[in-house]
Amino acid sequence: MAQWKHKLRIWFETIEDKWVRYFSGQNVDIYRRIFRKMVFFSLISAFIAALVIFLTLSIHRIAAPKTKVPLVKSLELFEAVRLLQERGLAIDIETKFEPSIPRYIVIEQFPKAGITVRQGRTIKILVSMGKDTYTVPYLVGKTREEAENLLRQMNIPYEITVIQSDEYALNIIISQNKKENLVVDRSEKLKLIVNSDVKSTEARVPSLVGKSIDTATKDAINAGLAVRLLPFLTDDETKEGIVMEQSLEANTVVPKNTDLALGVGIYARTPSAQNYRYYLLTHTVQSMGETDANDIAVLVVMVDESGRSLQLFSSTVPRGQLLVIPFKALGTATVQVFLNNALVREETYVP
Repeated sequence: MAQWKHKLRIWFETIEDKWVRYFSGQNVDIYRRIFRKMVFFSLISAFIAALVIFLTLSIHRIAAPKTKVPLVKSLELFEAVRLLQERGLAIDIETKFEPSIPRYIVIEQFPKAGITVRQGRTIKILVSMGKDTYTVPYLVGKTREEAENLLRQMNIPYEITVIQSDEYALNIIISQNKKENLVVDRSEKLKLIVNSDVKSTEARVPSLVGKSIDTATKDAINAGLAVRLLPFLTDDETKEGIVMEQSLEANTVVPKNTDLALGVGIYARTPSAQNYRYYLLTHTVQSMGETDANDIAVLVVMVDESGRSLQLFSSTVPRGQLLVIPFKALGTATVQVFLNNALVREETYVP
């Protein structure tokens, strides 16, 4: 213990010696000595000021009179504010959309009513904003970009259907499903119909590289293009079934039904990879025979040179729906389409 006391005394003496030497200015010019003393007194002044402020606030907090927190839950906001201010309490207001509680009614408070606090204490209150609604703007005649920018700014959910018509200007909102200035719940989408930005005889080439073969073929056909699938050997197994290249540059406008070739990834280390091909089946579902049923059971099967039989599609779909089914096969493949268990189409695809 005596040894530790001796070491501690030596440490304090060393610090004291360095402190005295620093501010005494030994071997230092007069300007540096003055500067060091100014820094020293500035630090002392700052410490004293901070101490005074702390003590003042502490005394004020202790000296502030006490009061009980009033019950403001379920009160209208302005009445709640009045009661809290009368008690000398500060207020922190938060809001929340609550469909079951009228607008500007206090939902919750903290601290709870009846608790004794010092005046100046902040009371947090949560206030209902009622239903989350929006006022429908008038968008007919605006460009699609103008309409979408406005809807995003107003945080309005929307859905756009694109049509092609020579009767309207290109890229213009034709109609909306809700009247102007109507107040509706924010969960309800505003549905818009917009005329395409290309003529009815034209198609805009979508960007398809990186998309799956299923998504890419549907997007291309919906755009009005004739799709042709080509194998694209790749050493990256994750690129199997992914579009690696397209023959037409994205976002260009071409005549409708222009041929678009898509190079689709085939993993090069797959056995007989060079013999695999991608094919595309399109078929519009129409009922066979006399039936009023709107939904039709569809089954599509494929057999290729490996002799394997693969089910490409099996589901019930509405009458008139266009099936777009891309598939991979080894060499030549035969596809059969069954509607309500009846064979309606058989087609052979060759490399």
